[in-house]
Amino acid sequence: MHFLQKITSFIAEKHLLSPGNKPIIAVSGGADSIAMLHVLSKAGYSGYIAHCNFQLRGSESDGDEQFVQKLADKYKLPFFVKHFDTKSYAKHYKLSFEMAARDLRYNWFTELHEYLGADGVAIAHHQDDAVETFHINLLRGTGIRGIKGINAQSGIYFRPLLSVSREEILNYCRQQELFFREDSTNASTHIMRNKIRHEIIPRFKEIQENYTGIMNENFQRFAMAEHILQNHISELFNTLSHEENGIIRIPIQKLLDLHPLEGYLYEFFAPYNFGLSTIKQLEHSLIYKTPGKQFFSENHRIVKDREEILLTEIPANSDEKYTLHKTDTQITITDPFGETYTLTQSVIPAESITNFANQDYKTAYLNWDKIHYPLVIRHKRNGDYFYPLGMKGKKKLKTYFIDKKFSLPEKERLWVITSESRIIWLAGNIPDDRFKVTSSTDWILKLQLTVSS
Repeated sequence: MHFLQKITSFIAEKHLLSPGNKPIIAVSGGADSIAMLHVLSKAGYSGYIAHCNFQLRGSESDGDEQFVQKLADKYKLPFFVKHFDTKSYAKHYKLSFEMAARDLRYNWFTELHEYLGADGVAIAHHQDDAVETFHINLLRGTGIRGIKGINAQSGIYFRPLLSVSREEILNYCRQQELFFREDSTNASTHIMRNKIRHEIIPRFKEIQENYTGIMNENFQRFAMAEHILQNHISELFNTLSHEENGIIRIPIQKLLDLHPLEGYLYEFFAPYNFGLSTIKQLEHSLIYKTPGKQFFSENHRIVKDREEILLTEIPANSDEKYTLHKTDTQITITDPFGETYTLTQSVIPAESITNFANQDYKTAYLNWDKIHYPLVIRHKRNGDYFYPLGMKGKKKLKTYFIDKKFSLPEKERLWVITSESRIIWLAGNIPDDRFKVTSSTDWILKLQLTVSS
């Protein structure tokens, strides 16, 4: 099949582009991106050319930029360029230049895509890149997610050259007399990818000449196996877990019935950015019943409760508080997990209410005469205490939480409502006995906490 037809067929098969689409075309100036630009133009797609100048190779980097800018003029496409201080970024985040450039490149492409309203971003990865990535991920221990090759489409990014090899690309450039620039760092074997490209893969090709083609067939099988696995994991996770107020709960005993436990835990929680070492610690705590353990990823937390493990987003460290004035009818408050609530107040005559019992405590009836404004709505603090309704003695919140078996996320979500620094209601829970309605009460303050729609 002709090179151009091979790529256009792949674009159609994978639904990467539709007629009239205007993508961002990432052009470095190398053979791969030059061939991609030429093929997309021949296939009738216009769009935008984007080039990154990482300022790592001095005049060579500037020469690449000038070369791509002239190409944009030739193809009559809008040209966008970004200059990066890659060395400073790499030093600050303790990354290799290669990884720093990758972060900077994709962050900018995402911003540019949103700014232009483009139809995706075309990246010139090809079959040899997929094989190199396989070896890199194999060495990093990424599991099946990392050895299935490169996706033809990932979000806004698509890769139309994944149906062809580097050799086919170079042949196409020669046939079409397409000029391109060589990156001098591509020859350096100090970079992992280059070492794999120049030293490792050639040894495999000595054994199997069609190594690249065979590996790309394997990637298709790996991807199908991963898809089957993820369907099973998703169905099982949904069966075992249930969500309440943004907290995902999973019974510990049901997890312990799974074998191999570590494998299931990894598949369940890897999408929440938990690494294998953390998963091993979680497995140990479940097997040996270690109480009160917490496990953290970048943006999520697992709490080992009594009978369940609880998965939540990590709440913001916030001392935020809200104020309810006497003249307010309602206010909106947001907890550290992003859940929004409406707190409503009204004052009603005591004789209009005959039964103050409220089993779920979502509504509190309080003695209006003992309330002093403004009311402050905040989260728990160390040393907090109150007098639970029906009790004469005071109790520390910490002790109350233990008695009532509050989980850690439930404690963090709880709103405490105070009047002159005295707790009058654990919102959505129990009022304070000092502010209860009695037979001598004339007016009642009615407070109601509801989740905002």
